[in-house]
Amino acid sequence: MRLCGDAELTVPGGEVVPGTFNKLGNRRFLRFTVPSARVIDIRVTCDATNDPTCAGWPQPDPDLVLSQGRDLQIVGIKTGITERLQANVQAGEHVLEIYEYSHIDNEAVDRRGRTCMTVTITG
Repeated sequence: MRLCGDAELTVPGGEVVPGTFNKLGNRRFLRFTVPSARVIDIRVTCDATNDPTCAGWPQPDPDLVLSQGRDLQIVGIKTGITERLQANVQAGEHVLEIYEYSHIDNEAVDRRGRTCMTVTITG
């Protein structure tokens, strides 16, 4: 699945403000159901060879948060342009939050524009 986020904001009057760190399009949410307790493997990748929105500076830094109710799992294993989380999860509905770090970092000097990430969930 491909999910895209952006840091641009169009304000009333049509002016485009690049690099807005706190807006609706910064994060994307994916809801999915796990039928029984198991280990799942989540990978979020932003590879410029597969998606032109992943080219340019700053280098893509995909991040994720997995939640089920009040249980949050933020820890991932970052390897270059891929964020990975392997987790034991309970049966039921889960929500995966995906974002490009430069879109939400309120102290970032440079922010990426529209960035599309590929999400894979197995297990």
